[in-house]
Amino acid sequence: WEGQLLSQARTAAVERHAAAGEEALQGSCGAGNTSPAASHHPPLPPDVFLGRLLAARAEAEDLFRDSLFGLEQLWAGPLVDLRRELAAREAKDTELNTAAVDRELNDAAEEAAVEAERLIESIPLPLPSGELARSTGAHAAAAADALSRRIARYAASAAPRHARAVRRLKTACA
Repeated sequence: WEGQLLSQARTAAVERHAAAGEEALQGSCGAGNTSPAASHHPPLPPDVFLGRLLAARAEAEDLFRDSLFGLEQLWAGPLVDLRRELAAREAKDTELNTAAVDRELNDAAEEAAVEAERLIESIPLPLPSGELARSTGAHAAAAADALSRRIARYAASAAPRHARAVRRLKTACA
């Protein structure tokens, strides 16, 4: 019965951790949010994502220990194996989140560049060169502001990738 109890506790802990990991991968929307606006939600910043995974691990370990009645002689050894499995799952989830953040930053930079280009192309010509430069600069600055607002959540925890997205827009608008 001890083996069955350990197996059930491990399964419950892994399932709890997997559900929390999936929810974290869903981004900032809560689970069950089916509004049309929720169809695309940005991925969580890496630091927030990691925080959720660590909380999920602690919760899974607590569930594991509680499922074994808090008897350390039952859970001490198997907990090491459980931690290895959870760490492997977290590494895969972190890779997925990193890729999603990269896609979000790239998409945001590209969309901002396209919008800036569209606005610049809509400037009525002919214009004096100084006024044309001011108008194009204003449109480029507006696109940069919109991009900055959209990706601000990644500025701290994905700083190099955030900076690269901003540079891509500046290069596109140059």
